[in-house]
Amino acid sequence: MEITAERVNASPDVIERFYDKASHVEKMENRRRSYVQNLDLEDNS
Repeated sequence: MEITAERVNASPDVIERFYDKASHVEKMENRRRSYVQNLDLEDNS
């Protein structure tokens, strides 16, 4: 990100605040990730 910040003459903080936006799918995946990691998916048959 530092390279991009230098090329566009902006700080990394500005780029993250205004341009590093997650899509709707990415937001959903981030919300679900903590729940999915806690699932017990072993076959107990």
